[in-house]
Amino acid sequence: MASLLVTWAALFFSGLLLLAASHKVFSLAVFRAVLRDYALLPDAFVAPASVAIPVAEAMLAAAWLAAAANVLAATAAAAATVALLTAYTLAIAVNLLRGRRYISCGCGLAGGGAEYLSWGLVLRNAFLVGVALLAAAPVPAYASGPGGYAVLVVALLAAVILYAAAAQLLRNGAAIGAWRQARE
Repeated sequence: MASLLVTWAALFFSGLLLLAASHKVFSLAVFRAVLRDYALLPDAFVAPASVAIPVAEAMLAAAWLAAAANVLAATAAAAATVALLTAYTLAIAVNLLRGRRYISCGCGLAGGGAEYLSWGLVLRNAFLVGVALLAAAPVPAYASGPGGYAVLVVALLAAVILYAAAAQLLRNGAAIGAWRQARE
């Protein structure tokens, strides 16, 4: 039996990764352009990567669902999530260091408007990496029952609300920054 933290992380990351994958699949041409804008891959690799990345995210979402019932699966899903989020974080940081702030991050989960690259995205991803690492840590299993499930539901709702609020704050900051730069 998995711990409450592993079950929470499994549901949170599976939902997050499935939404990310579906966003990319349903906007494949847009995602391909975003990948090209990052200027980290040779042009010949952009199209295959634009398909491989959402497939990897969907497979990782499924791995997290398996993690809810198996501690070894949680460790594997956490390690793969850390690797994926670290790659995303490095791609963002490299472009920020290049001075390329006003390209879309490719996240697009919270709807409405582009989410431009920012150090806030780097911090958000670092936080998510930390959560994934915590989910792989050995912790005691919890007793399922009404109380345990209630805590799980409240924790998931809080995480979704906090994630959406953080995404909106990052978009607002990028929009204000773009507006200020246009006025200068």
